[in-house]
Amino acid sequence: MSMKIVKNLTFTDLYSRLEQKCGIENQVMLAKLLDLGPSTVNWSKQKDHVPLTWIVRLEARGFSREWLVRGEGEPYSGTRNPVAFVDRFVNVPVMSPRFNDDGTMSEVEPKEELHLARSWAQSRGNEKDFIAVRVSGDDMAPEIKDGNMVVIDTERKDAEPGRIFAIKLMGYMVVRKVVFSGTGVKLVAISENSEDIQVDAPGKVEIVGKVIWSCREHL
Repeated sequence: MSMKIVKNLTFTDLYSRLEQKCGIENQVMLAKLLDLGPSTVNWSKQKDHVPLTWIVRLEARGFSREWLVRGEGEPYSGTRNPVAFVDRFVNVPVMSPRFNDDGTMSEVEPKEELHLARSWAQSRGNEKDFIAVRVSGDDMAPEIKDGNMVVIDTERKDAEPGRIFAIKLMGYMVVRKVVFSGTGVKLVAISENSEDIQVDAPGKVEIVGKVIWSCREHL
């Protein structure tokens, strides 16, 4: 399938607009804005063209399509410069707690992202390994309640006794403390109204990642 290119718009023109009006300083910042690898951006620079998908991504950030393509009107709506926002924050995809038949996870529909301070995220690990999931059920209440959002570091799969992990169980993601015992692994619930789950063979416990952050709305 061929890549769709924006007609009458060069990489040079687009980059110049973003540099002069929005504070883009280099290709690395542009890659962050587009959520692409630097090599992909450099390839388009060498070709001096702009893929249509870039315009779609930049529109989702708050930029005006007319300004991006033709340089007409205001660069973005409102007072928030999307470039400054992206440089300060990382976008973590919100995933469905239900696994697909092939064992993968999908983003929720409609698409949703959680914005975390970049400095905080970088101090906790590699932001590319983070996913967010809205918890269903009160197994971990009052620490983590039904509807709370948790951030999971999918790179950290080595179970640590007493720590909270996201675990794949019967096609769904559950959040539990992991406790090792002589007979296997116990998935411990905090709530007195929920039962712990005993797994006789540790190898049967499929860890999605470690829960590193949680929050909830107070209504």
